[in-house]
Amino acid sequence: MRTHQLAVPVVLAALLAATPYWTVAGEKSWVSESVVYTKPAKDIKFGDVVDGKQMYFRFSGRMPIKVRDDRDGWLRVHDGYREGWVDKADFVLARDAPAYFHRRVQANPKDTWALFMRGSGWRQKGELDNAIKDFDECIRLDATDSGAFTSRGLAWSAKKEYDRAIKDYDEAIRLDPKESAPFNGRGLAWSAKKDYDRAIRDYNEAIRLDPELAWPLYNRGNAWRDKEDYESAIRDYNEAIRLSPNYADAFRSRAYAWHATKQFDEAIKDCDKAIHLDPKSALAFLYRAFGWLAKKEYEQAINDCDAAMRLDPKWAWPHYGRSVAQMLMRRPESAGGFQRAIDVQGWKSDRAPCAVILGHLAARQAGDETGAKRFLTDSVGKLDETWPYPAIQFLRGAIDEAALLKLATDDGKRTEARCFLGLDHALKGRKDEALAHFRWVKQHGSALYVEYTIAVAELERLEKGVDNSLQAPDARRPALAEPRRSTDRPDPRDRPPARPRP
Repeated sequence: MRTHQLAVPVVLAALLAATPYWTVAGEKSWVSESVVYTKPAKDIKFGDVVDGKQMYFRFSGRMPIKVRDDRDGWLRVHDGYREGWVDKADFVLARDAPAYFHRRVQANPKDTWALFMRGSGWRQKGELDNAIKDFDECIRLDATDSGAFTSRGLAWSAKKEYDRAIKDYDEAIRLDPKESAPFNGRGLAWSAKKDYDRAIRDYNEAIRLDPELAWPLYNRGNAWRDKEDYESAIRDYNEAIRLSPNYADAFRSRAYAWHATKQFDEAIKDCDKAIHLDPKSALAFLYRAFGWLAKKEYEQAINDCDAAMRLDPKWAWPHYGRSVAQMLMRRPESAGGFQRAIDVQGWKSDRAPCAVILGHLAARQAGDETGAKRFLTDSVGKLDETWPYPAIQFLRGAIDEAALLKLATDDGKRTEARCFLGLDHALKGRKDEALAHFRWVKQHGSALYVEYTIAVAELERLEKGVDNSLQAPDARRPALAEPRRSTDRPDPRDRPPARPRP
């Protein structure tokens, strides 16, 4: 069944005549904004044109609700099941919802629906303590309100108090065992606690109860991804996208899984789609940059890192990815880029230790021994001494190669350690030792680590006899211009990768 989006405003022309003027003209578009409905979901008129006929559907009321189009007083939204058009007059921006529903609560303090919606508005604004207070009051007024327990569970999860969240989801399930939302929420809490098997069981139940809902499939895909079962993850993302063809998060996460299985072209295609659907997602641009890096399309990678930087100037990862591309292009400014990756988020950021390591190696690559030493000395006492800190100790001469490899206790850490060791050996002219480390990474390393991409590229250089000494390029080559800055931010649901994952 095919949906014809453009026909809807024409078919609903009669309804538009009754729409207040302020919803038709004179205000900023709500596209990409989150919204909240101002009357019960059952009263929301939700329709679309399907196969040339005007159709109306039950509006689920599931939040968050993001506006996909804003036209002539009508909003195009997705309610978790399908896309359709709703009357803009029945919605407020999520950031305005607490004030809107506060007036209604003041008029009637026992209006549990207004209390619940005010709490939902607080939760979407990130004011979680206020949200919990409202849900507490909903539960005090009606201890059988499973939705209030579910929503309070979401607020506890957002505060990272996962045990309290699980307790609320348990109660919501006891009160209404046929509702999928608390199973989905509890699955998210189990995933946050890294108990992926329990999470998958809860997602299974949510999917059984509501097979047409894309979110539990997407979340189960993420659990499979975190278990490193990428084939299962891709199957779930495929189904989520089938049910919700404009699900930007699902395209972005599937790109991650494609990258993990070294299907870089597919990863880039999914990032293209994710960016088309959500052009403010810095994470999607970064993921695509890592795809370009793997394909040795370094200028493309730099362009995407620049785009991510404009969207989120205070995020270290785009600076880091850009500098990796420059390093692989033998551009001497790469060392300065690694320093900026440290500066934008500080020494305690997740990128700082690797930026010190690659900044040091990039400076040596460019013949700047003073700059190389500065990375090692400036970082003394400023970094967390967890992995990959031992690689910095190796570069300082505090431990030897055997000790570093012994501390690399899984394939991810070994990917990083052997990449760093290979670069160090190559810079010292020890081609055979460098080749051995780079070959190990290519055969056994994880493609989710940017060090895998570096090692594979350097292996190819060494095997072809190109630039074996890793010397700096012609200093006359102009450096890339600094990227423009912007205050645009990525979708708040996007989470930065915890390690150099594409």
